[in-house]
Amino acid sequence: MKTQLIFMCMTPLLIVASGWRFDEPQGSLPHAPVAILPQAETNREKVVSGLSALSFLVGDWKGVAQPKRGSNSGAWSEKANIVWRFDEKIACLLLQFEPGEKSTRIFFAVTSQTGRPIIELHQPQKAVIALEMKEPEKSPAPDSIALTDKSAQDHWVFESVSKPGEPRLRFTVRKINDLRLTMLFEESVSPEAAFRRQYEIGMTRAGARLANGNTGERQCIVTGGLGTISVAHAGKTYYVCCEGCKQAFEADPAGTLAAYRERLKQKSP
Repeated sequence: MKTQLIFMCMTPLLIVASGWRFDEPQGSLPHAPVAILPQAETNREKVVSGLSALSFLVGDWKGVAQPKRGSNSGAWSEKANIVWRFDEKIACLLLQFEPGEKSTRIFFAVTSQTGRPIIELHQPQKAVIALEMKEPEKSPAPDSIALTDKSAQDHWVFESVSKPGEPRLRFTVRKINDLRLTMLFEESVSPEAAFRRQYEIGMTRAGARLANGNTGERQCIVTGGLGTISVAHAGKTYYVCCEGCKQAFEADPAGTLAAYRERLKQKSP
């Protein structure tokens, strides 16, 4: 595939193979995805289905980031919030870290052609970059400070696609259980070089005790995840999992309920 230069709203968007880069102003993080928009699915039901395995991410998290595995040297605290976001341009999961030196924003979406997950990574003073999910058999779980069982299946690996000589990024999410996870950031100086660890964050769901695995039975009316926020329509109470789903429900309660009932029919034997 040839490299093409496309101008969108007077902003350069460089498409390289199946990866994208977007040079943003220094010190700013876009509030919306820019690199993955050309291939992102916008249908809410398809996106929720395509990202169902990652829906456990929704909620508030806190933890510690470590540049060196097993060492607190240079470590720092992190807080993150993950919500669903639905609008006319994109449907996605949005992960936002508390602002700081390494504050990061990550958009999880799916492609309209294949339905496979893709992400867009925003970091301060760095180019926005899109990463594609790798096949599990082609991407064994990298080393982790929080989990050493390499046979674990609950991990998702995303890699950027770069031209020869360009650096690559790899981002790995590993689910330990419903209350704990790790996020590993790695970089390679070129497509031929091995990945090297930047830092890894071991996170615990905020407000949850590790000894308490009971997450309740309420379901989000929008995504089917854990319902934690009540909403009302026509005198009845329903539940959603995050502010993004609450906004989606309030924008179209009848349509949301119709989609929910259709999902229930499909699940019925």
